[in-house]
Formats: sequence, structure tokens, C-alpha cells
Amino acid sequence: MSEYGITDSGVNIKRFDTILAEINADQSEGLGVQVGSNTRSFLNVLNTSMADKIAELWELGAEIYHSLSPMSAEGVALDNAVQFGGTSRESPRSTYYPIHCECTEGITLDANTLIESDTNPAVKFLSSEQKTISRSAFNRAKVKVVSLQAGEAYTVALNGNLYSYTCKQSDGPGEVLGEIGDLINADELKAFTASLDSENDLLVIEAADVESENAMLLTDNLTTQSVTAIINFASEEVGEVTLPNGAITKIVTAPTGFLSCANLCGYIAGRLLETDVELRKSYVDKIFNRSSRMTDSIRSAILTNCQGVTAAEVYENRTNKTDDAGRPPHSIEAVVDGGSNSDIAEQILATVAGGITTYGSVSVDVPGEDDDAIEVCFNRPTYIYVWFKVTLTISRASLVPSNYAELVETAITEAMEEIGTGEDVVPQQFLKDIYAQVPGVSYIDISVYQTTSSSEGKPSSYPDKSVEVSQRERAVTSSARIEVALDG
Repeated sequence: MSEYGITDSGVNIKRFDTILAEINADQSEGLGVQVGSNTRSFLNVLNTSMADKIAELWELGAEIYHSLSPMSAEGVALDNAVQFGGTSRESPRSTYYPIHCECTEGITLDANTLIESDTNPAVKFLSSEQKTISRSAFNRAKVKVVSLQAGEAYTVALNGNLYSYTCKQSDGPGEVLGEIGDLINADELKAFTASLDSENDLLVIEAADVESENAMLLTDNLTTQSVTAIINFASEEVGEVTLPNGAITKIVTAPTGFLSCANLCGYIAGRLLETDVELRKSYVDKIFNRSSRMTDSIRSAILTNCQGVTAAEVYENRTNKTDDAGRPPHSIEAVVDGGSNSDIAEQILATVAGGITTYGSVSVDVPGEDDDAIEVCFNRPTYIYVWFKVTLTISRASLVPSNYAELVETAITEAMEEIGTGEDVVPQQFLKDIYAQVPGVSYIDISVYQTTSSSEGKPSSYPDKSVEVSQRERAVTSSARIEVALDG
């Protein structure tokens, strides 16, 4: 086999100097004179230009060879290469926020509805769906009395549960609504809370689950003052837009009857166009979408088709007994961080094998082929918040960059973002990234502290050298949780 071209170790191209030397050698043997000794000779000029063009063809061949592999292709060639594995580059996407919209019942919010945050600069959001505000899909509602009639029953039905009060002669609107509210609050289910706005004679009914949509029925002697429904809004700009709860409150363009809005739930993160480096990493995960192993197929389907998912793992109990993790016999458990509950449930249902149950604390009813509701369960990871203390020892006669702390924080946060659910935190694995970021470092000592509270302040000590993470947990950190110091 030739040492050039496609070899056992990959492609090996002929370089310009090798090509020129071979041409000169062949001509010298054929002509009987030494060709190439005089750089200004006619043959040397001709051979040099020819060798250069032939070398370009070798380089083109090498580029074609590398463009066929997802691990070496770039740009459009990479897009073409990953398609052989049934995947593609993630396109730019907006960030989606479920917004609690308080409206007069019956109005329709369409794609022209525009709201914005109260931040500076403001971030604008457009409605991603057309939805009519109705008590049949509410999260919060204000109920009022239409007419008072002694002996009449005033009834509120919430998700099929009835709360009824018979009006007395001496009752006013406030008394009727207050009695209904007491019945709702006394319910053992605790699915709703009710409070009386005595100034306006309104009963404010709120779902305990701020993300839920619920059905409400009223007798004719009751009606709604306003209904709060959850509607998805997409950011005008692509990429991840992070805002605190209650920051999206300004109405810019909306139909009459749109009273107020607020973001009270988590969001589905958007993204910029997937880079070549990101695509190569995601390709390895997504290529299992046609795997014969069910857990790999489910994980790949979730990562490929669910926007905003940052990590996913799927576990299976094949035995006839409940396993040590609490999974029932012949079941799977998906632990997913990010993304929409409904999107994740749809992918699980589409990929899970028949006869296998799903396990988890998040339950979603997905419409089946016969319009029946199929319950799909999965879990969200519990966050382990990790604090780092990094002590750097600088080599003698070395100058440490003034922004060394920022460089270390960047190295650690980027490394932590690559850690998925159920993966332990081993700071020793971060050392190569820190050495690469900060020149002049001779030794690095990293200690950690872990907590499940996101609000816990800076620890007084860092007792651990690593963090063990269970299958239903995920370790996270931020720049604010990283302390960097110089030794001596």
C-alpha cells in the first residue's frame, strides 16, 4: 500500500516539496541532466508551478475526506455529514415564557399581542399562540355575584369538585362569596385557595399550582370579573433570555380587555445558532435516536426534539421487582432538566416500548391515538448548588494576569455546564482547563461546599474535595459561588 492517499491511519497527502522533488527526479533521469539546480531555469519554473497545482489537488482531496466525518467537517460540510446520522444543526430559537395574562373573559389574544419586561433595556415578547381566554382553562379568576336571591344555590365547580352555598335573606354579595371561599379553603385537596376582596365584592380563586390550567363552572347567578390564563410568549430576539419572576409586566399592543400580565413560571430557554463545536458534541448524544436500546432512543428523542433541554438521562428497571431507586417493575424513569413538560412527555410516549410504564413525580396527560389521555411520568433533577474555593500557587518569575479570578470562574462554569444529571463533581478534572486559561500557575488546590438551598450564602468552610450526585440530582454553580485566591 502506498504511503500516500487513504492509509490505515487516515489520509496522508503529498506535500509540495515532495511533488516537486519527484518531478525533478523523473525529468533528470529522462533528460540526462540535473533538473532543479538552477531555480531560474525554464524547467524549474514550469515544474514549480505544476507541483503547486498538484499539491492543491491533494489538499482538496484531504478536505473532501475530512468533510465526510462529523468529527472533522466544518460549516455546511458538517451539516451534510451529520445528516447521515439522522440529525441536524440546531437553528436559532427564541426563549418562551408562560405568561399569566389577566383578561376579560372571552377576548382572544393573537400573534400580534406584544408585551415587554420592565427592565432597561426592555425585552419584547410576542404571543406564540392564539388563545381565547376562558374559565375552562384558568389559573386564577375573580368571581362576582350577578344577582341575589334568597334560597338560590350559588355554586362554583373546580375541576369537577362542587362548592355550593344557599343564599339567606340577610346575605349580601360578600357573604355569599365568603361562604363559597370558606368551602374551597376547607377542601382537603388544597388544590385552590380563595380570598374575598370585600371592597369590590369579588372572590379571588387561585390554583395552588402556579403552572396548572383548570376548569371552572359557575351557576348563572355568578360570573367572572376577570380570568387569568397561561399563554406562551416568545422573545423577539433569539437566544436565552433570563428574567426574574414578575419582570414581564408591561402591555405594549393588545386587544381591549387585556388587563395585566406577569411571568410567574420557569421558561423554556432559547438558543443561538449551534456552533460546529456544539454540533459535534450533540451529534454524539442524538445519534442514538435509532438505537435498538430503548433508554438511548428516549434520551436521544428528548435531546433532539425538546427545546430548552440541557441534560437528560433515562434509567430502566427490567426486573419483576421494585428496584433500589423506587422504580416499579418493567418501567423507565427519565430525569430531564429544562424544556416543556408536554414536549418531554410526548417524546417519551412516542419512543417508549409497549407495556413499559413511566415513573416520576411529574405527570402529563398526552392524547393517544384514540383521543384517550395517556399518563406519562418523568422527573426533574434536584439541584445541588456547589461552592468552590480555588487557591492558585504562581510560579517564580511568572506574571499572573490581572483578571485571573475571572478566567478561573469561566473555566469552572463552562466545565460545570457540561456535567449532566447524576454525574459527580470531581474538581481535579477541571485542572487542565484552569491551567490552559491562567498562565504561570504551578499548583491548584480546589475545595468545595455543597447545599440544596439556592438562597444559602457564602459558606464559612469548604470541607469537601468532590461532590457525589445521585441519579435524580444535578450539580450546578455560578460565578458568584466561586472564590479564587492566590497562595502567599
